[in-house]
Amino acid sequence: MINNQIGFTASPKESRSTTYATDLAKMLEVPIFHVNGDDPEAVWYVARLCAEYRQKFNKDVFIDLLCYRRHGHNEGDEPSFTQPALYSKVKAHPGTRQIYGNRLLGEGVFSREELQAVSDALTERYTQAQGIARAEAPHPPISAFEGEWKGFRATSQKEGDPDLFKPVKTSVSVRELLKYSEKLNRIPENLRTAIRNHGGGHLNHSFFWHLLKKNNGAKPTRNVGDGIVSAFSSFDNFKKLFSETANARFGSGWAWLVSNEGHLEIASTANQDNPISEKKIPIMGIDVWEHAYYLKYQNRRAEYVDAFFNVINWEQVEKNFEHAKKR
Repeated sequence: MINNQIGFTASPKESRSTTYATDLAKMLEVPIFHVNGDDPEAVWYVARLCAEYRQKFNKDVFIDLLCYRRHGHNEGDEPSFTQPALYSKVKAHPGTRQIYGNRLLGEGVFSREELQAVSDALTERYTQAQGIARAEAPHPPISAFEGEWKGFRATSQKEGDPDLFKPVKTSVSVRELLKYSEKLNRIPENLRTAIRNHGGGHLNHSFFWHLLKKNNGAKPTRNVGDGIVSAFSSFDNFKKLFSETANARFGSGWAWLVSNEGHLEIASTANQDNPISEKKIPIMGIDVWEHAYYLKYQNRRAEYVDAFFNVINWEQVEKNFEHAKKR
């Protein structure tokens, strides 16, 4: 990702909720390298490392190349209007060529004359290329997909033409996801991981969002409250055991309150696995993937788990409990 940081009207913190633009890739559990675009040797090193990683492990890898736009978003943009403080610093900041050139001079790799000769030679090549481009008529573009797209035509507003911009429903119902989760171990091996990660992720998070509601530290009442006391002696003991399970989950995963053949238990699953695959019915759960809490709690998972009890929607937990008793 060539991360130019600034569009033209918004700072990074105003355009996303994460620290880095590549933070969404954390859900893929792949390496992410953050590298300073002003350090060409570091860029080269990371690019070679990532290429070797892909070749060896056949897995994705992300490079977050941190740069900046010296002249704004485009030739018609004046960034100092919208980002005056930042662009006063950008204008005072030396360019990458100057920074790297000074480094090579300091290390004795090049003399000042040799650096200037390299710069002049490249400028001459660009000037010649520009002259050729201006003198020659542009070649018509040739698409590699020309044969594949032959016969297709652009959409129009004519009556009878299909509406290519009409929304298409691509969602999967919770009922369908539950069916696949319950039968996960019978699904072919080549499909199992994708269904577990993507289907399980959607199922788990859909379940999780409904569990969240500010409760000011209230405890559960009614049937689920009685069930928790019956199974764990007291609510405080349940909270202690549940928190210990959530904090003990190594890496990414979930902690759950589940119904196992009518008995309440505390369980834990890795990644996006769901207790349903083990024929247990989730009543309540907490996401302990790092992305769930690092923005506010960084690596302090225990504080996040403790704060979770202030935002549990006990009404929804009660519904889940009653639903589990009917299954």
